[in-house]
Parts: sequence; C-alpha cells; structure tokens
Amino acid sequence: YREHCVYGYAKVTTLFTRNYGITTSPELEFKGAAGQWTPNHRSWDAIPGYKLPSETTNCPREHMRKFLTVPELMGTPSAALARLTEPEVVAARLWSGPMYEQYNTVLR
Repeated sequence: YREHCVYGYAKVTTLFTRNYGITTSPELEFKGAAGQWTPNHRSWDAIPGYKLPSETTNCPREHMRKFLTVPELMGTPSAALARLTEPEVVAARLWSGPMYEQYNTVLR
C-alpha cells in the first residue's frame, strides 16, 4: 500500500503504456486493483465513482479494463482454483496492468 499510495513516488510518477495508451500512476493503479480499505468492515471496498484510467489505443471497448472489487476477484474461478489470498489477487491485478513495466524494471 505505502509504495503505491503514500510515498512521494506514488503521487508524482506518471506511467504511460505504449501498447494501450494508458496514462496512470502507482496510486491510481493500486486504487483500481484494491479499492479502499474500510476498517469497519475490515475489507477492501470499491471507491464510489472511481474509474480506472482507460485505454486510448489498440483496445476495443468490450476489452477495456473494468474495476472489480477484491471480493469479486476472489470469487473468480481462476482465483478459487489457485486458492489465492486477497494480497495475491491484488498483486496479480497490479502485475497484469500498467504496473508491470515498473515491477519488471526493478526485478531485472
């Protein structure tokens, strides 16, 4: 969470994906992957009105990214079959989006 939403890097770094033309940031991507933590419910919930930064090129509308809550992602057949935990589902969602380039650069 801190790396994506709290540290200065998260707020000022702009990510641009050449393949789909998405302009975003670590903070926007984390909010799109996890939503917001609600201490009362002790769960990740959707942020009212939040929309993921969308693709501007090479992507038909029906294939554009859609916001799914962590519980929705946990309920997918793939997550159930793999017995993924909530942090693993969030990590997979981040890894499969624009954050991939950032993670991959660090891991090389």
